[in-house]
Parts: sequence; C-alpha cells; structure tokens
Amino acid sequence: MTHRGAKQAHEDDGDGVGIMISIPDEYYRTCCTFALPEAGSYGVGNLFMPPQEEKREDSIKLVERMARKLGLQVGICKLLVGLSKYAL
Repeated sequence: MTHRGAKQAHEDDGDGVGIMISIPDEYYRTCCTFALPEAGSYGVGNLFMPPQEEKREDSIKLVERMARKLGLQVGICKLLVGLSKYAL
C-alpha cells in the first residue's frame, strides 16, 4: 500500500486513497484551451461539484484559492454540467 500513500493503513485492505494512472500528456494538449507546462511537471484531478450554478462557482473559486495558497495554478479543461449520478 505504500505505493498509494497508505502507509498507516492495514496491510490487508484498501483505504480509498486513490488510483495510480498515467497522465496522457499528448491527449491533454489536444483538448485543453490553456498552455500546459512540460510533461511530468503538472498534475490532474477530477472533482465533483454541486449541480447548482452558484454553489458550483463558489466551489471552483475555493479550489482555485486553495491552489494559489500552495503555489499552484488551476486550469479547467472541461466542465461537464448536468450529468446524472448514473452517467458513466
């Protein structure tokens, strides 16, 4: 489990910390409308936001504010609105 940052977790069960994936740099460069830094020097995330527009905008502002405090920049590649909880 150490490969997932779960050093304090019980050895025999999962802890939900996350999933390791590769970052398909070439793909992101084709779909993002902003400039990306060199491959390997950025991260990606998938955030679930409230469906209400005002709450969603407040949530995005919060994420951006916290990222700035950490010295990070946030760029939104795609904002999907209105998907039901059953969407795949």
